[in-house]
Amino acid sequence: RSVASILPFLSPQLNSLDVELLGDPQSVDDFFHALAGRTPNLKVFALQTPVPAISVEWSLQKAIRTWKDLTTLILPPYYLRPSIIEVITSLPNLTLLEHYYHHHPPYDEAAMLQDLPENAFPQLQIFGFNTNPASAERLLQKHPVLFTRLTEILIDSASGVGEGEVLRVARQLGRECVGLTRISLNFCLGVLAQTEVTSPLSFRVLESLFPCRKLKMLEIGHPYPLTFNESDVEKMAVAWPNMEIFNVGNEPDLSLPIPGDMGNSLSILSTFAKHFPMIKSLGLLFAKHQTPKFSGNLYPEFEFRQLESLCVGVSAVPRRRYQETGFMIASLCTVEPTIVIGASDWYVGGERPEWAESQRQWEETGKFLEFAMRTKIASRAEGLQAET
Repeated sequence: RSVASILPFLSPQLNSLDVELLGDPQSVDDFFHALAGRTPNLKVFALQTPVPAISVEWSLQKAIRTWKDLTTLILPPYYLRPSIIEVITSLPNLTLLEHYYHHHPPYDEAAMLQDLPENAFPQLQIFGFNTNPASAERLLQKHPVLFTRLTEILIDSASGVGEGEVLRVARQLGRECVGLTRISLNFCLGVLAQTEVTSPLSFRVLESLFPCRKLKMLEIGHPYPLTFNESDVEKMAVAWPNMEIFNVGNEPDLSLPIPGDMGNSLSILSTFAKHFPMIKSLGLLFAKHQTPKFSGNLYPEFEFRQLESLCVGVSAVPRRRYQETGFMIASLCTVEPTIVIGASDWYVGGERPEWAESQRQWEETGKFLEFAMRTKIASRAEGLQAET
């Protein structure tokens, strides 16, 4: 659409605007020029576009300056260039600043957040930004008042990171940000050459976040998967009793030398069901070379009571055992979960040839899951009728 077609909708009465702009940089630039002065009472602005910030830097600043009452600002990645962040920090009522990931503008070193003005964002509660681990650590140290107040933090790093750097950031979050309910850490999914990635992350990274006792949502993306044992799950359940969404390491970079037995055994799901029965979304990478072992019991002692989605990411079905896998998942659930397949919006790289086959495998597994859940639910209903 041309800017002229949008102008009638831009008025002082408008208080929320969510736009996706797919045109060339000039048309996006024209749009921001048109916004300036026409929407002075805007409280919520969300933008999706592949156009880089440098192409619209001046016009975007001009529009933001007119939004004195803005409380929510959602921009594409790499939009917090120094000149733009300077304008944003002047907004007195901003409570949410984060990214939309539907489009990925080009990597922009200047937009990797490295510093903030003193006393920035006095009302901010949710903060998402691009940076590198070293800069994130400095920001946390330099602005303790800001980061201690946050309830949600989303850190997106597109530079090569080793476990030591990630561990330092996690420890800093565990010290300074104990009130967080959501932590999202994205470490360069799909954008790095193999030589830039040093090693998988260890469980120590998660242990460093244990002081964040209010945590309800944890997301960690990394080029290598994370593997958990029963003891790990038990410790996490003690640390995070209110966890609802746990999505960790389920979309690694398959161009890296990841062994087929690397990842989680399907049996770890029963441990999660025991210790996190109220979890709503669970995301793990499953090792494709570990054979699933279904006992044949659709009614085990411990079950997920409200699991809505099992996010398998780029996992293949273990040993291609579709029936055993589907039945095993069904046995651990009281309601049928959705199997979420493929990489998230975090993933920047192109599709891998293995993904299509993995999707087919999980779709086949889903049929067995659906059949087993129908059987299980019907059997339970019959049992309840018999009791009454």
